[in-house]
Amino acid sequence: MDILADQDVQAILALDRQFQNIMASGDYEGLHAIFAPDAVSMPPSEPAIRGIDNIIARYEELRPTMTVTEFDTDSDVVDGDDTAGYQWGTYSGTVLTPDGGEETIQGKFMWILRHNENGWKVVADIWNSTPLSRGG
Repeated sequence: MDILADQDVQAILALDRQFQNIMASGDYEGLHAIFAPDAVSMPPSEPAIRGIDNIIARYEELRPTMTVTEFDTDSDVVDGDDTAGYQWGTYSGTVLTPDGGEETIQGKFMWILRHNENGWKVVADIWNSTPLSRGG
């Protein structure tokens, strides 16, 4: 496999920053700019969600029970070639719970991306939570 060109790494990281902003703002329609129309999202403990409209609908369903107020990612790896790429790393953030409290979230994620004449788009997204240590 060829090493991903720096301009492509930067383009993927720009998508990641855009994703962070969308998660923190709750403007889930913005996911159209990041995910391919036929993307699949694989959330923890749920069936795979196919298609960008269904992915957005799932985020909207979660809004009443989990409003994201902060969301950050830290990429460990961004690589691929001129047609396909991948990124993985960790995420962390803060959500408002239905009772008005705040909860810290953290976990791991992986994106698989496709590149064509329209640029880079996420075609597969998977993540899972890392349990927080609880102080005693």
